[in-house]
Amino acid sequence: MLVDEHGSDIIRDKQFSQEDAEMLRHYKKSFLERHGYRERLWCAVCAEAGRPEGLRATVLDDKIDFMCRCTVRRYRGKTY
Repeated sequence: MLVDEHGSDIIRDKQFSQEDAEMLRHYKKSFLERHGYRERLWCAVCAEAGRPEGLRATVLDDKIDFMCRCTVRRYRGKTY
């Protein structure tokens, strides 16, 4: 689950918007890759339900997938 600075959900449906996809790609390419970092992701819904931690994220040029044990969020298409 992605949250804002107050801890409120910022993605409420299962489809990323164009703006979400652009931000995620920019964050990955312009910050994480440049500094050699990897993010650690987890799903708050799964954690609260006592499921094992883990969220698999795939951010490629033509698709974005976030997959956990309770849902999949997707974006298809280029953002550049």
